[in-house]
Amino acid sequence: MNKKSTFKSIIPILLLTLFFVACDKDFNTIGSNIIDDNHFGFELDTLSSTVAFVQPTSVVQTNNLPINQLGVYNNPVFGKTKANFVTQLTLPSASLNPKFDFTLNPTIESVILTIPYFSKKTSTDASGTGIYTLDSIYGDKPVNLKVYESGYQIQDYDASTNAQEAQIYYNNQDNLFNNNKIGLILNDSIDKTQNTEFVPDDKEVIVHKRDNLLKETNDVESRLSPRMRLRLNKAYFYNKIFLASNDKLISNGSFKDYIKGLYFQVEDANDGRLMKLNFAAGNITITYKQYAGLKTGTLNPTTFDDDSNPTTPE
Repeated sequence: MNKKSTFKSIIPILLLTLFFVACDKDFNTIGSNIIDDNHFGFELDTLSSTVAFVQPTSVVQTNNLPINQLGVYNNPVFGKTKANFVTQLTLPSASLNPKFDFTLNPTIESVILTIPYFSKKTSTDASGTGIYTLDSIYGDKPVNLKVYESGYQIQDYDASTNAQEAQIYYNNQDNLFNNNKIGLILNDSIDKTQNTEFVPDDKEVIVHKRDNLLKETNDVESRLSPRMRLRLNKAYFYNKIFLASNDKLISNGSFKDYIKGLYFQVEDANDGRLMKLNFAAGNITITYKQYAGLKTGTLNPTTFDDDSNPTTPE
């Protein structure tokens, strides 16, 4: 019997890390410079008093950090912390300069943004599913999370030094990105846990194999630690990737000029949740299918991915 066979592909996009909080790398081990190991006698001092208080830090460099924060959290002692994030995107070399045959009617099935949480596997249940606890997450309220295309061009080198020094970004520069958002919210699913009521999920991510009709089976292809998984707007990525002119996707230099990055923004609130995320391991996966015409055959899977480079303004 003649019928249309479908080929499924994935485009990967990677996230590149850019900004959040830095600390002094010059340090000494406490006690390393103390001479001798004599024991001293001390007496209880009841006449002196010690005053302790919280003092906010000044502006700090926040780009190119391996671990970044995202969210809002109101600590009863230290006050409120709110962290947004910006990341550049890059294409793996295998995905550069993709060729799409529009006579095969390529159609996007899904666009999934994935960023791992820090977690620890504590056990495995009877079905083989891993049980995890999440680490470095503060607060217990949902956050209103929005993802936009960024219109601000992130620079590798500082133009004021004739490109002799690396460009530095600081945690007080959020307006650079907030004022340069492009278009509508990309995580626009009707599922509120994907945006306005986002809560990190501690469940293991199970990826199932697909049959020759591209339907999921019960067979497990892979098991992944808990991670943020946001469904992004398919029309946006179809226009940006599939309908892009050839020069836009030919190299990562031209790609980063074309799509300057993504801006993760959390809405200010009295309370919420602050998350440390492994943005350096983040990616966007575009899954699409296309028809090979009228012929007898089976459905063959293929893939296209995208990577990214992150920046976090507080």
